[in-house]
Amino acid sequence: MQRAKRDYVVIERASIAGSFFTVYPRHGKLISINKRWTDSSNTEYTLRHDWNSLISDDPSLQLRHYSSIMFPQKEVLVKYLNDYKTKLGLKVDFNTPVASVEKLARENFRLNTTGARNYSCKVVVMATGLPNLRKPDFVGAEHTVGYDKVSVNASDFEGKRVLIIGKGNSAFETAQHIYGNTRFLHMAGRHAVRFAWSTHYVGDVRAVNNELLDTYQLKSLDGMFESGISRRSTGEFCLQPPEGNPSDGLETRIKEQQYCYDNIIRATGFTWDADVTAPLGQTSTHRKKYPRISHQFESSDVPGIFYAGTMTHGLDFREAAGGFIHGFRYTARALHRYLENRRHGNKWPGTRRPLMGLIDALVKRINEGSGTYQMFSFLSDIVLVDKDRTSFTLLEEVPSHTLHILPRITGHPVDEGTDVIVFQFEYGKNFSGARADTFHERRAGCDIAFGYECNFLHPVLYHYKRLPNSEPLLC
Repeated sequence: MQRAKRDYVVIERASIAGSFFTVYPRHGKLISINKRWTDSSNTEYTLRHDWNSLISDDPSLQLRHYSSIMFPQKEVLVKYLNDYKTKLGLKVDFNTPVASVEKLARENFRLNTTGARNYSCKVVVMATGLPNLRKPDFVGAEHTVGYDKVSVNASDFEGKRVLIIGKGNSAFETAQHIYGNTRFLHMAGRHAVRFAWSTHYVGDVRAVNNELLDTYQLKSLDGMFESGISRRSTGEFCLQPPEGNPSDGLETRIKEQQYCYDNIIRATGFTWDADVTAPLGQTSTHRKKYPRISHQFESSDVPGIFYAGTMTHGLDFREAAGGFIHGFRYTARALHRYLENRRHGNKWPGTRRPLMGLIDALVKRINEGSGTYQMFSFLSDIVLVDKDRTSFTLLEEVPSHTLHILPRITGHPVDEGTDVIVFQFEYGKNFSGARADTFHERRAGCDIAFGYECNFLHPVLYHYKRLPNSEPLLC
């Protein structure tokens, strides 16, 4: 918006940019990759392996210049985000909490703040992240401590019996920090652990914080359970034996005090703050974790309110990287391009070339493009081949699920006789899953004659003689 010279302002309740990262992750280490060296000096290509930098034309605004560590400390990201704001001269009103959003006549909105100034606008873009810890919904929760309040001093758990409720990255981060001090440490949750190397989803448990798996599987007292907890008459909290499985010995071990705890920590994830837009009827999805939105990033309930950043991850949850910087930097840009077309009549950026250059253009994007690489199966490059077969137009990083309404999204007409080619990255059909074996000997073999059988991330092309009439099932 700054480069397009639009009338905008960013309203921020905190006194700095990135205030979330002054608190989280609690134990300091980010799990986003800061890979500073690749086999290319091409900026677009290097962004494939830079999980922290935002998009800009300033080469100094790359996190590789801020830290040499593969997984930097959170303070590094805070400094980077504030430098990004300052160097690019972005318009931000700090210390301005928004209390409510009202919808007025003529598609206008008013944002009421807790201060003296309110704002009026035609478009609201909510980009407030996931600031709230998921509220506990089990008996005895008042006797537990949340991830936001748990001590970061490992010695506070010296010789203690500790249970962590949750099996995601915040739970494993906490376990990583304290397991060497505890008598034993257990983790419990509704489901078995999902590992990122099996699911290919970066939000699942990452190897950087999973040392507890060694002490669990190599029989050193720590463990994991798919069980609940209950409070005994003595006041202790213990694992609740799973129903219908009396022979596993868990009930006996509970009675012997082996599976009762001195400390119970909740680390069950984050949710968006729905309070501001709830009076307008905004609903949620994924167990109230994300707002319900369309693939144009617009509220499904309140037209004119759009979402950006990790709040849009409900569209690709447990699939691509839309909940993280290296994913939502591209969906935020896609939202901007869509709004430029919808509100100002500026078409989605496209490159028109002679048809003889089509293969070179596609190969270049396959080898270098970062948005389609990180947002695989979600953002696509789309080629429109003119009906006279002399030229084509390449549109980069268009939301794949909007193909059936492409002219409305991009402003580019698709006339009768225009061929449409869609390129996106995909994993093999049976290569990703919570229990998938992703290390077998044929894991990455992609023989050119059998490319359609490739397991690892690979380019896929779809050819349409006309636009589909409904949302396409590309993968």
